[in-house]
Amino acid sequence: GLAHADFRQHRLEARRGAPVITLASTLSDTPVSIRSGSKTWAPVNYDHKFYGEVSVRTALEKSLNVATVRLGQAVGAERIIDVARRLGIESPLEPVPALALGAADVTPLEMARAYATLASGGVRTETRFFDDLTDSSGRTLARGDVSSEVALDPGVSFLAVSLLEGVVDRGTARAVRSAGIQGPIAGKTGTSNDSKDAWFVGFTPDLVAVAWVGFDDPREPLLVEQDHRRQSNQKARPHSQGCDSGRRPRVASGIEAGLQNPRRRHRRQAHRVR
Repeated sequence: GLAHADFRQHRLEARRGAPVITLASTLSDTPVSIRSGSKTWAPVNYDHKFYGEVSVRTALEKSLNVATVRLGQAVGAERIIDVARRLGIESPLEPVPALALGAADVTPLEMARAYATLASGGVRTETRFFDDLTDSSGRTLARGDVSSEVALDPGVSFLAVSLLEGVVDRGTARAVRSAGIQGPIAGKTGTSNDSKDAWFVGFTPDLVAVAWVGFDDPREPLLVEQDHRRQSNQKARPHSQGCDSGRRPRVASGIEAGLQNPRRRHRRQAHRVR
């Protein structure tokens, strides 16, 4: 979804001279080393396993870091940044290989705006904190200004939403379905190095929600610290059972930044049909 696209063909556009990339294209999820500045970076998957040839869809649904980095190399960091800006990301983004994995500091509100743009068929609406302000008699005192523009082609947005639905149905966010939540849902999980931050951004046809667990200063969350203590205890007692070290921190609650999906409003005003 963050790759530049050929709007006529609804396909990902690789660097000049490289093969065309589609959601069915294959990527190599095998060890790779990338020179970045004066250092060499060797990304790994969360489980430290490699899965060989995988499709673009599978790589993103399963959060396969290595295959996704290869996709980012094919597309180019500059194009990733371009689409991120159009989706509403305003925080600084460095054109480094790890950008393909989300190596940037952004706010929950920015993420909500970006995903709302995808959910709205590529129409980006500026964030508002109220629709209308009325007094006790119902008289309108002020109206929230609505400003919107087409950021992505509707076909490209459709493909991005399809990918994110797969994350919920088959990928790293399938716990949503396991919890019994039904209906159309799309979203993406995110975990930083050493699980210092954990994200989930998701949306239905009417609501975008962002949950983030972490600290403002760079330290490990309490859940991970507890896992490390369990792991230490397990090493001291080889026959102990039930240690869950190595799992991703479970998000029991979080701060939600909800944005009403502007799709219906746009349909009334501009007759846009996704």
